[in-house]
Amino acid sequence: MQLALELKDGYRETPEETFSRVYRQTRVKARRRPSEVESVRVRWRAYANSISTLRIRDGVMQVGLSEALREAPEGVLEALAEILIGKVLRVRAAAEYEERYRGWVNREETRARLEALRRRNGHKRTSGTQGRRFDLRELFEAMNQRYFGGTMEQVHLAWSRGEARTHLGHWDPAHRTIVLSRFLDRPETPRLAVEYVMFHEMLHVAHPVEFENGRRRVHHRRFKEAEKQFEGLKEARGELRRLCASGFSF
Repeated sequence: MQLALELKDGYRETPEETFSRVYRQTRVKARRRPSEVESVRVRWRAYANSISTLRIRDGVMQVGLSEALREAPEGVLEALAEILIGKVLRVRAAAEYEERYRGWVNREETRARLEALRRRNGHKRTSGTQGRRFDLRELFEAMNQRYFGGTMEQVHLAWSRGEARTHLGHWDPAHRTIVLSRFLDRPETPRLAVEYVMFHEMLHVAHPVEFENGRRRVHHRRFKEAEKQFEGLKEARGELRRLCASGFSF
């Protein structure tokens, strides 16, 4: 499907025309009247996700759109324009646009297309499984036997290249890779804390993201119930809070 809006007499609006029209409509709602946009430049990017960008400089609106949007249904681009321009002009987009865009992103075929883009265009910059203190493969096997009866399929494992203190791990389904922050691979880190982070990421493999009423739920009810099975959960989270005084996530 072509990415353009069907107008009168069969005329189809281009992406540039869509963003220009929405900007003119939104501009009059802004508290402080922003400057006119003289031209719009849309570039299709080989983004490995649904990210789109918009900036206005010297009267030129520059828009970067993910390749995944090329085959989006009519109306999705207009919804995205309302959202992006609204953020720039500090005008809240109507709920219908948020719902339309979120509904498209969360559709099964859209998620499959985004996963394919990530596999094709995304690059995992990680290091190996053997750390200075912990071996991720050994940790994975231990958690697999203890909590999954040894039935979890093998996935790629890697330490991150950097030492993030707040984002301690993530599961990348496109590349089927669990990545733990190298910040955890140090002598003062209790094994229990690293086991918990590994277990948490393995739960993402066992309990994928759920979608309910167009909303994406990562840590849904089934996930949280399964997480309670970890022995020493409260202690492990306490150790992570001690190590990451500014807070953490994974």
